[in-house]
Formats: sequence, C-alpha cells, structure tokens
Amino acid sequence: MLDVTKGEEQSLNRAMGASCLEYEPTIPTRFMIGTENGIVISGNRKGKTPVEKLGAQYKTHYGPVYALQRNPAFVKNFLTVGDWTVRIWSEDCKESSIIWTSFHRALLTSGSWSPTRYSVFYTTRVDGTLDVWDILQNQREACLSVKVCDEPLRCLRCHEYGELVAVGNDR
Repeated sequence: MLDVTKGEEQSLNRAMGASCLEYEPTIPTRFMIGTENGIVISGNRKGKTPVEKLGAQYKTHYGPVYALQRNPAFVKNFLTVGDWTVRIWSEDCKESSIIWTSFHRALLTSGSWSPTRYSVFYTTRVDGTLDVWDILQNQREACLSVKVCDEPLRCLRCHEYGELVAVGNDR
C-alpha cells in the first residue's frame, strides 16, 4: 500500500495497492511500481523524504497495471500493460506515453520486451492469445498472434537469450 500524495504525513486512507514491481539491476537505487489505480510510480531508494522516495507518477491506464518492464537496451523507456492497451513511456515525458496500441477486444494480462530484439515485445490476452509486436515494422497491429489455449493467459516470460517465450494460464 502506497500513499503518493506530496507531503510529509502519510495516510493509509489515501494509499493505493501495488499490482506489479519493476527493478532494473543496472540502476540499483531506482524501481517502479504499477498500481491497481492505473498509475506507475518511479521510486528512489536513496530518497530522504517521501517525496524524494516516490518522485514521479505516470497516469498509465484506466484500471490496474498488469505488467511493467523497462526496455533492456533503452532503460529510460518502459512498457505498461493494462485495461485493453499497451503503452510505451519515456521517463523524460510524464504527460503521455510515446507509443500506444489501439484498444483490443480482449483484456490484456501481461507483457514483456524481447531481451535480444529491442523493438519487439510480447503480450497475452484473456482469450488465450499471445501477440508478438515489432514497433519498427508495425505500430498498429501485432506481427504475429498465436491462439495458445481457450483459457485466459495470465503471465509470460522470455528466455534470457530470446529463443523461447513461456506463457501460463490459471491451471
């Protein structure tokens, strides 16, 4: 639970629940938190005050942030997955995402960058589909969509060398 209001006094009544966490080992003092309210908060472990510790906020989605990950090559850029869209953000631009997908018919549940092709990311949907996106080729629709199962896909993980992608459902 987080209270992200600007001020020294924290209150549990104003707190938001965290839905996902992002930590990049190459930036050991910084982390990002996705909330159930659709906000991403950028944090700094070395901050002295609550305002310094939870510095920047991005209003990313209408509902919970289901996935949050920095780009492996351009760590100032990160993707968020929530509601029916994927959004790509830059830490330098807090007002709006720099790229976003159109609304999908099925709710998106997870997302991840490719560890080897830095313009490629993957998403999963509640209709059991895995989508592969390459923003250098097409920003409007996925390059490949694979119907994996008839149940909702809930998570995905990329192999560290980019050779495989694993997806999981409720079972």
